[in-house]
Amino acid sequence: MKSRYGLGALSVVLLASSSAFPGAQEPQQQDLAARVQVLEDEVKDLRQLVTSMVTMQRESADNTKTFFTAQANAVGALRSSLDTVEKEGFTAGINPRSREELLSGWRTYLSTIESAVPGDAKPKDGDKKGKDGK
Repeated sequence: MKSRYGLGALSVVLLASSSAFPGAQEPQQQDLAARVQVLEDEVKDLRQLVTSMVTMQRESADNTKTFFTAQANAVGALRSSLDTVEKEGFTAGINPRSREELLSGWRTYLSTIESAVPGDAKPKDGDKKGKDGK
């Protein structure tokens, strides 16, 4: 008789775990549906985060480009001022060699800045040429 009860219990367990009973699969499907919903919500949140980060990155790039454009324009303006003061006789005073050296140093500095300016921010050719054409 023990074997009959054991066999009956085994049959019940096997039937309950089989796909013959749709009710046995519903809790698992509900858990899966809930998990899918959680993951969809996470993906939505991550997309929003990435979108905001891309927007911030673009704004930062635009600000950087504006800064470098302003620097490139300032280089051209200072180079023009150096040319003007030289024409006005700045180097003709006491110790003219030191003044020539000062102008040369400023021009070298400006050339260094110009060479580091990214492509779109570079000044037009007319804006960057000084007395020495550099």
